[in-house]
Amino acid sequence: MIMRRDTLTSALLAVAATVLIAALPISRADAAAGDGTPSDPNINFVGRWDKTNPAAYGAYWARAYLRSGFTGRPVKIKLRDTIHLWASVDGKAFTPFSGSDTINLTPTALGAGNHTLIMSYRQVAGSYTGDAAFQGLVLDSVRARSSRQIGLNWSFSPKTRSPRAP
Repeated sequence: MIMRRDTLTSALLAVAATVLIAALPISRADAAAGDGTPSDPNINFVGRWDKTNPAAYGAYWARAYLRSGFTGRPVKIKLRDTIHLWASVDGKAFTPFSGSDTINLTPTALGAGNHTLIMSYRQVAGSYTGDAAFQGLVLDSVRARSSRQIGLNWSFSPKTRSPRAP
């Protein structure tokens, strides 16, 4: 099959643009604390996503991904069923993951501070290999104090335990 030069150029530009957009730093602005569910307004979904089911957003498009920011040491993703995906934390190389239910995207705990996450489902011949249904993010199980918007960002601190604390 022979591709026309302008078609090939357009395809290469589309791929380059996707890579550059994913590599851009995420800007931070104040936002309300999020709950990590798919309908959390702080999660930035890029590309075509089916949001008709509030419990599980499905990616319609092979280039769809999500971007988020968070404060805490671990980040996990909740999935409806088995799928292969790629994740990049703090701008590092994309790492492949595969599984269902809840997948720990940080097998080695992160340092304290703000972090970024980009997640995309893995493609084979332009299609997903599994069920592309995102059910949310799981972060440290601590009380939210403040948040910064970058797509999604939560800031957490440990729960205070004292005789007066509930």
